Amino acid sequence: MDEAHPLSTPMVVRSLEVNKDPFRPPEEEEELIGPETPYLSAIGALMYLSNATRPDIAFSGTLDMSLFYANKGSAYLIGYVDASYLSDPYKARSQTGYVFTCGEKLVHVKSKSLYGRDLHNNKLTGPLPPQIGRLKRLKILNIRWNKLQDVIPPDIGELKQLTHFYLSFNNIKGEIPKELANLPELRYLHLHENHFAGRIPPELGTLQYLRHLYLNNNYLTGGIPAQLANLTNLKILYLSYNKMAGVIPASIAHIPKLTYLLVFLSIVLSTLLTLLLMTLQQFLS
Repeated sequence: MDEAHPLSTPMVVRSLEVNKDPFRPPEEEEELIGPETPYLSAIGALMYLSNATRPDIAFSGTLDMSLFYANKGSAYLIGYVDASYLSDPYKARSQTGYVFTCGEKLVHVKSKSLYGRDLHNNKLTGPLPPQIGRLKRLKILNIRWNKLQDVIPPDIGELKQLTHFYLSFNNIKGEIPKELANLPELRYLHLHENHFAGRIPPELGTLQYLRHLYLNNNYLTGGIPAQLANLTNLKILYLSYNKMAGVIPASIAHIPKLTYLLVFLSIVLSTLLTLLLMTLQQFLS
């Protein structure tokens, strides 16, 4: 430390003497970063300096972009951190991120891609915010066992990478949004134990990777859309305890991987009655 040259931080004080000003223009003999230097490498070097040896350069800016600190309020350094345990089922990794503020101004932030969010059984209330559509990289959304209300915003259709959507055991109402059909990677859709009404959107039949479809214990009406027979990867289809009527489309029986099918008793009776009438007509003819 004998040869160390101390500097004041976090801001280097400028001098009226040009030769002593740390922000003076470069001299003619001074070596500059040429066009042959990769841009990302230069940025990485500057980031290392700002985090390790020269934190003062983090305060550099332009006339239009810089940090301004008021003479009021707290000047304490405050940090926020969040993490999720093994929320990436594909790589078995957790995600974490942090942000630091000073004087209510952002000074440092770091976060990895958000793959999953597990918020089940947290007594959450209110509606799903439309801003949820901004989580473009979200793959798993687990918000079951809460007290969420209102309707699913159509912005849910913006989560193109979503594979798991668990919304069961809430108080969501309204119709099942057809925008769910805009989620090409969706595999698990659990909407049971809510207050959904209206018909099942036939557009759900376009979800080619869908494996589980839980719509039971709602207030759904109408019949079973024949388009659901296009779900060739579907294994579980639960539709019981609704207000649905009509018959089970015969094409449903041809879903190759379908293992469990639960429907309401009225649909079963209607289907059996229809089959009985068809058999009777064939016999009489």
